[in-house]
Amino acid sequence: MGTPKYPEVGDLFIDASDIKVTDITPEQIQKLTKLRDGFEAAVKNLLGLKPEDADRAGLNEKDKERLAAAFARDQRIGELLPASQKLTELLHETRQTTRHEIATILAENAAQAKRRADRVQNGAEVLGPVAPLMDYQYGPANKAAATKEKAKEPKQEV
Repeated sequence: MGTPKYPEVGDLFIDASDIKVTDITPEQIQKLTKLRDGFEAAVKNLLGLKPEDADRAGLNEKDKERLAAAFARDQRIGELLPASQKLTELLHETRQTTRHEIATILAENAAQAKRRADRVQNGAEVLGPVAPLMDYQYGPANKAAATKEKAKEPKQEV
């Protein structure tokens, strides 16, 4: 188990507060320059140049500093991403199983209310308070049945 600053895959706490995150649109993403595999070697080469070699090539020292900061940020994001992706996966799967539980409870309660309404004289009084539940649970089936009945009707020509 890692720490929030240095999480391991499966940890439920991730602290990325040291990273200034960016939110951009898909259109903006398409316009960004993409790195190819092997860029790390080029970065390390540039960062490892002796000052005299950088001067001889006309390279700017401030670019080297910006590159070092950007590369460190990229490496830090790389440390966080696996744990973050797993946490997102876990949250999604937990939501799916929770929604399954909700759907099961709704179905069981709708069926119980329907059975009770079928057995008593005042069935409308039983179903009235749970009308939104019944509409949710049986609405698609009722709509499908109505569509099926409508399809059976002979077509009238205009």
